[in-house]
Amino acid sequence: LTLKELVVADGPLNAGRVIRLMTQVCGSLAEAHEAGLVHRDIKPANVMVSYRGGLGDFVTVLDFGLVKPVRKTEDRELTVPGGFFGSPGFISPETVSGDPVDSRSDLYSLGATAWYLLTGREVFEGETGFQTCMKHVQEPARPPSEFLPVPTDPDLEHLLMQCLEKEPRKRPASARHLIASLGKCKAAADWSDQQAAEWWNRHLQETQFRAEDETDATFVLIDD
Repeated sequence: LTLKELVVADGPLNAGRVIRLMTQVCGSLAEAHEAGLVHRDIKPANVMVSYRGGLGDFVTVLDFGLVKPVRKTEDRELTVPGGFFGSPGFISPETVSGDPVDSRSDLYSLGATAWYLLTGREVFEGETGFQTCMKHVQEPARPPSEFLPVPTDPDLEHLLMQCLEKEPRKRPASARHLIASLGKCKAAADWSDQQAAEWWNRHLQETQFRAEDETDATFVLIDD
């Protein structure tokens, strides 16, 4: 499943599971960033989660089609400013504005992705894609707890709001720094390997039953 399909199928995720998923995405981003690459299109539909070798919630980052190499300028890693790329719901403000983009742009998009996982909705929603993009530039993000029936982990919420800062310098310094901070969140231990495996076992069974029902179903039209 992509993370988008996961939320559509099962609803918003608990904080512990979000932390687990974010940490793995950060690992992939750290590897890309340290190789001098910026993804530029992190979003729920571009992150796959699966059950592999008995390990639940195994994350794979997909679609490096917008990836761009970076160059060193004044001790900062920057992409050469160019065209308008990205997905409106998860695009960074600097991408919309046409400003130089570096690895912290991916952290903004990851923050928006985690916000979606917690709430089941996007940080900003406009009537058009352009309006949504402009909201990323002009409007402050609201804490996810405002859209939840119960409070979420305040440590996680703080990190998400930091990722969603308009100015890149106010975001976490790197994906590695974000991994370390996620590990310190109170809810980090709230989603275990066993819970992930149990969820996937249930999901696979339900998927199998749905497939069998669709294959063997008999439809009878009853005229009242």
